[in-house]
Parts: sequence; structure tokens; C-alpha cells
Amino acid sequence: MKPKSVSNSFTNHTAAGLAPPRFEKGPIMQHAHANQTRSSRPSGCLYMPVASKTNYRLVADADLQPLQAIGPVQAYADFRRVLALGTVRMTGVCGPGDALADAANTMAYLRMVRDGHPEVGICLTTIGLGGQEWVEEFGRLGLNQAAILVDTVSSAVADKLYAWIRPGTKTLPRAAALDLLLCKQAEAVRAFKAAGVRVVVLTTVQPGVNDHEVGVIARTMAALGADCMHVRLGRGLEEEVGLLERLRVEAREFLALSENPEDLLVETPSGHVAPIHPVPSGTRPFVAVTSSDAQIVDMHLGQASQFLIYGPKNGAVSLIGTRPAPAAGSGPARWDGVAEILSDCAYLLVASCGQSPRKSLQASGLTVIVAEGGVDGLVDKLYGGGQKPRGKNK
Repeated sequence: MKPKSVSNSFTNHTAAGLAPPRFEKGPIMQHAHANQTRSSRPSGCLYMPVASKTNYRLVADADLQPLQAIGPVQAYADFRRVLALGTVRMTGVCGPGDALADAANTMAYLRMVRDGHPEVGICLTTIGLGGQEWVEEFGRLGLNQAAILVDTVSSAVADKLYAWIRPGTKTLPRAAALDLLLCKQAEAVRAFKAAGVRVVVLTTVQPGVNDHEVGVIARTMAALGADCMHVRLGRGLEEEVGLLERLRVEAREFLALSENPEDLLVETPSGHVAPIHPVPSGTRPFVAVTSSDAQIVDMHLGQASQFLIYGPKNGAVSLIGTRPAPAAGSGPARWDGVAEILSDCAYLLVASCGQSPRKSLQASGLTVIVAEGGVDGLVDKLYGGGQKPRGKNK
């Protein structure tokens, strides 16, 4: 029997004034869809950029500038500030380096969370080097989830994907380092599973390089005991929606799929859902939505032919109208067009979105929120709740 696609209940959020979570390679859990089994109410996962060291570099990321990490103490202070805003159900270390390359800082932050707030889950994102050496300690700490970045199971493909790999303080010949990476990733999956840790495999696809391997990766990781898999496209490939869907079908033959939106909402203990970001107002009083049926947020930004526009009207939040989306195929200029069309919108709700359009739209002042669920409920939450959106016929 084929495993069912599963929805990850972890969502990423950033509070104003906090050091933002970093998502260079990993999600991350980015990694992180709202849980659809409980009235589409999102729970929260906060990723902290605590790892200052890295042990690999992708060819595709050669032009990325290193991001600044924050210390465990600062991360814990930020975590507590976000926790005060609502229910953070999970927190972890993701970037700007690798969680296990800087295992001391990773462990320090997660231990502070575990000691101070044992009710909050803890997780990390890593390429997998060094995982087996730390598994016992992470197991004793009660690590809930490990997201392992696996883009290939072939040395020949790894040679095309990685600019360099440094497994430790000792420099190894490139070929030996690549082989060691593949071996250590497999060992890390086994070791984390043996310690009772949930393992999510995160695979980034570069067409023409590793797209033919997605099914093989899924089959290999399933045999090692991985729980689920998230497949996404590399930078600049956000409009290749058809390719992404085909690859997910291949992966689903062997592993359950996890969708991971960066939902920016958290649920408070009272059940009220509070926005981390301000309620839409001023020059941006509206919220734009991508939906195929005006009922569910279910469309990738690259597939959208129009946007539904919601905003305050007669004391309630209502559907104001629709606006056409720029035609596909124009590259970065398309996102400039989206920014212009939605210049009076504070947020854009989509089911999926790549990093390039997200960053472009963020720079224009439009915050992209990735989530799946009922349009009415999600829009309502962005306006603080209590103002149920009205459909176009009301």
C-alpha cells in the first residue's frame, strides 16, 4: 500500500524585532503546512539561526553571502518572547550553518528550551555529518525531529551538487569526502530512528542534475527507516510546477510526503489565533489569496491566474474582488508585476512559493504566507479573528 501524503503540523514564524530564522538550504523546514486535522488551526515551529559553522557548500549556492548566526542565549531569549505571543509547539536549529557542524551551540540552545519549557518539542536541520556521534546525547535530551538534507545517493551526482565538503577538521580528498557524506547520511538516519527521533528527508531538486534520482532517494531513505520526505525545487525554478508534481508522485511511491509552509500564525493557550505580524491597515489594508475555488488556499504562486482580494467592509472582512495575475514566463519581472498589482495588500496567502519570488515580494513590502486550509479561516486569523470573511455573494 502506498503511504498517504501527510501534512506537517510545524509552521515557521518570525516575530517583529527578533533575529529572523534563516533558510538557506534547509527549510526548512521550511520545511514547515498547517495541521488540517484540527480545524486548520496552525501550530507553531520557530527555527533559530544558531549554527555558526558549516561543513558543506552547494554549487547552486556559491553566490550566497554567509548569514550571521546568533548565540544560544540570544536565541533562547527570542524564543521566550515569541512563546509569550502564543503557543510555540516546536523550536529548532536551522542555519545559517549546519546544526551538527556546530553541535555545541545547537545542543546548548535545545537544552535551554528542554530545561525551561519541556512541553515544547525540539528539532534540528542538518546534512547529516556527525549525527551518529551526537545521537545518544540528543536522544537523552528528547529530540523530537531531525530533518536531514539528502539531495542524492550517488557519488557521481554528489560531485555535481557540492562545491566542497569538510567532514571534520581533517581535509579529505574530494572523492573520499563525497563518499563519506553519503555513508554518514545513511548512518545518521538509522541512528536517529534507533534513538526514537522522527526523521524527515528534505530533497532539493536541480533539473538535469538530480531530478532523475528523487524516486531512488525516497526508496533508499524509506529502507533506512525515514518517516517522510519533502521535495522542493532549487532557487530560480519556482515556475516548474509540473516537474515538481511529477517528482512528488515518484517519491510518494515509497515515502509519505510532508508539506512545510512558513505559516506566520501561532495559537494561544486559549485557542485564539494571534498574528505575529500586524493586522493589515494603513496603505496596505488588504489580503490577497491564491485559490482555485475561492474556498481553499490550494494554489502554488506560479500557477495563479488571479488573486482574490479580501479586506474590511461594513464592519466585517469581505471579498472585495479579484485581480489578474501577470502571465507566467517573464522571470523576475513577473514578481515585480505581482508587487505592483498587490501594492495595497499586506499579505499574500499561497499554498506554495519559491524562495526567489518570496524574497522579491518581501522586499516590496508584501509578506508571503504559505499555508493550506479554508480561505475564510486563514484570512480571518490575519485580521485577528472575530471578523468572519464574507463571500462575494454576501
